[in-house]
Amino acid sequence: GDSPYYVSPSGSPSGDGSELNPWDLQTAIDNETNTPGDSIILKAGSYPGNYDFTMQGNSDNPFFITSTSATLTGGITISGDYVSTSYIDFNGDITITGVGASIDNCDIDYLIAHSAKSISIQNNDFDGTGEVLTIDFDYLYDSYECYIDNNQYTSSGTMNGDNFYTWQAIWARKTNSFDMHSAVINQ
Repeated sequence: GDSPYYVSPSGSPSGDGSELNPWDLQTAIDNETNTPGDSIILKAGSYPGNYDFTMQGNSDNPFFITSTSATLTGGITISGDYVSTSYIDFNGDITITGVGASIDNCDIDYLIAHSAKSISIQNNDFDGTGEVLTIDFDYLYDSYECYIDNNQYTSSGTMNGDNFYTWQAIWARKTNSFDMHSAVINQ
């Protein structure tokens, strides 16, 4: 595509995605010219509503969504593959169902990764209450190559550390037995 595409809380579907005439977030997500390696820049402000990041990147060219001071207040699903987010304040839940998601330098209330494959979660501030990160899978070895590093937990909520022994701010739900191979989990 012709990225970067700009998005604003006051953007419009009739915009052209430029910095001076930005789109609204849903228009940027639905843009038919989105290709691996493209990027969306969220301008400052609050973005209400629920969104599904369906864009497709690949391991060599992720699809980037970044900001310096944007807040997404609704629920977010990342169903596209190799979508990379950075510097966003997520005030709603994040659900990852795609492969290769990367979340870096964000504020996160709660994140759940279903059948997590090749995800990277690093340098974030988890500030929700209760469990803030769940790696969920349906069968043994369904989740793999997950890199979880240098995150901090700044909430007064309680944590359930069952099944994870290295970072108390992660809760992993299991169905049979818990064995997340090739995971790198550092505090």
